[in-house]
Amino acid sequence: MPTPKRYVTAMFPLKETSGVAGFDQIDRADLVAIINQHLEFLLYTRPGEVISDISFGVGLDDYLFLQHNEPRMLELETTITNEISKYLGYLSSFRVIVDFSQAEYNTIQVQVRYLVENLDEEQVAEFIVGPDVIK
Repeated sequence: MPTPKRYVTAMFPLKETSGVAGFDQIDRADLVAIINQHLEFLLYTRPGEVISDISFGVGLDDYLFLQHNEPRMLELETTITNEISKYLGYLSSFRVIVDFSQAEYNTIQVQVRYLVENLDEEQVAEFIVGPDVIK
């Protein structure tokens, strides 16, 4: 007898389907998709947007028009690392790389490299924010 699928959570944005809960589900095999989704929420949510926890989020869009030498910009990598450690505690092994090479064009690239238990390879999630970038 085949083992039944075990779901982690519903896929976001919610799409009504004929699935078990009426929505598309994320299977345990798709853990990378949900982790990337959590990272996206964390990076693009501005602090204060989540009423139940006003310190949640990085607000990556808010960094676009800062100067390179501003303290907030210099601490972006540390800020992201701290937020991931605080809110995504299940990521015990990760590294954040912020690329400012396109900053003069108001574009910032963030790369999060992480390991998932039971998967033998490093995963990479890339996020780019800028005036000509569609998320």
